[in-house]
Amino acid sequence: MKLYEVFFSVVLMIFIAACTKTAEVPEVPSPMTAKYLQEHILISRNNKLNLTKLQTPPYREPVYDKESNETISSILVADIYAKGSRIAQKYKDGISCYLWIIYSAGRWGEFETALPLLGDPVKVNLHSSKIRKGVFFQEMSIDLNLEQLRKNSGTGLSFIIMGKNSTIALNVPALYVQTFLKNLDKIVQKGTLKK
Repeated sequence: MKLYEVFFSVVLMIFIAACTKTAEVPEVPSPMTAKYLQEHILISRNNKLNLTKLQTPPYREPVYDKESNETISSILVADIYAKGSRIAQKYKDGISCYLWIIYSAGRWGEFETALPLLGDPVKVNLHSSKIRKGVFFQEMSIDLNLEQLRKNSGTGLSFIIMGKNSTIALNVPALYVQTFLKNLDKIVQKGTLKK
């Protein structure tokens, strides 16, 4: 074997080894901790839209019926628009809060309505639906307001989500709501909402 062939073989093996390495994923603590949530909360800025986006890590709902093949994950999200921007005028204080839900199962849920533990029914907004290898995926959201979040910061959020083919219970623990509100208040106080 010639020297350049050896060199390229070594480079190729290093490349393959580097490509097959998997990143170490931190283990999610059980029970969840405020420190973990704070370290994994996402805050991003979109200057084009004058928007700051805040997202909690996903909360994966335990599903007890293994045969249904259901998984439910929810993420608290706030879209915080710069004061005076055209979009900010649509929302109280320029802040749009919602619960983003990712649902997968062996059938369509076709969810339409969410019943909060306390309060009036709210509409479920469907954003996308797809099927992959016989599993049905749906992404949807429930609009929230700051008063509702603050009122439930000690107990968390609880919904019964109803559709034509399924009914699910959805809970977001108090720690997620508290961490979300703490970070939202920091963003607003920092003044990132300037025009």
